[in-house]
Amino acid sequence: MNPVKMLYVCDPAKAETCRKSVCRQNPYSADPVCEWTGNPEWAKTDAAGNPIIDWENTLFLLKQDILREVPAAVPYKYTARIEQAAGLAAIALGLGFVEAVVLAILMLV
Repeated sequence: MNPVKMLYVCDPAKAETCRKSVCRQNPYSADPVCEWTGNPEWAKTDAAGNPIIDWENTLFLLKQDILREVPAAVPYKYTARIEQAAGLAAIALGLGFVEAVVLAILMLV
């Protein structure tokens, strides 16, 4: 999994090199959706001068990273069981036990 990337509430005045093509502060933006930055130097700051973290969207991205990792891990967890059921089905077909094949297939579901 990738390291967590924090999202900060953006201060467009500080983001001098940003193109601001989707910035909510840009009146000419065709799709004004952005109000965040990954650069703490471009962030709005609190009274103590610390960058303001957008926790809601940071946690959303973390959740998306976790969900992207899970599909690759889940099949590995069940590989032994799938191989066992496939082996039982092959043996049952070889012996002519159709009911056992159906049972092995149901084990996969």
